[in-house]
Amino acid sequence: KDYNLSINISADDLRREGFVEEIINHYGKHRDIDMTFELTEYAPIENEFLTFESINKIIASGIRFSLDDFGKSYSNLKRLDSIPFDEIKIDKAFVFDIDVNRQHQAIVEAIIELGSKLNIKVTAEGVETHLVLDMLYKMNCQYVQGYYYSRPLSASELLPWIENYNKKFQ
Repeated sequence: KDYNLSINISADDLRREGFVEEIINHYGKHRDIDMTFELTEYAPIENEFLTFESINKIIASGIRFSLDDFGKSYSNLKRLDSIPFDEIKIDKAFVFDIDVNRQHQAIVEAIIELGSKLNIKVTAEGVETHLVLDMLYKMNCQYVQGYYYSRPLSASELLPWIENYNKKFQ
């Protein structure tokens, strides 16, 4: 069954002994999964060379990379220039209130435009209302996630949620 799977990882995970080889090995056995690693950075990368080497090995195996929580913490423009990301995920702190915060609206709009110019998928996190969703649509943001659609789900809740969601479109 083809599906997408996104997994949050940190730079520390990428430097852990055997992590990259284990991931590539498991992915090789499950090619039906479209896998993306969402790189979350809450601390500076200590050994950039080793981290980037690990990322390049994983990308070469066919796994995609996303820069999670963009605009917050240590995710920044330098990362976009040094790592071939497939996606930028705009941090929810900038998204959830774009209907009332003009500064956040400008930041989100600029990130969407940057992603478009770099030919990188942009996902807005933290969408909670139809008004915010509509504004993102008008800004040409094609991907969103947030409580407007669903709270985070456990694995056992996922299939029933998908079934219920699909019933809306039958």
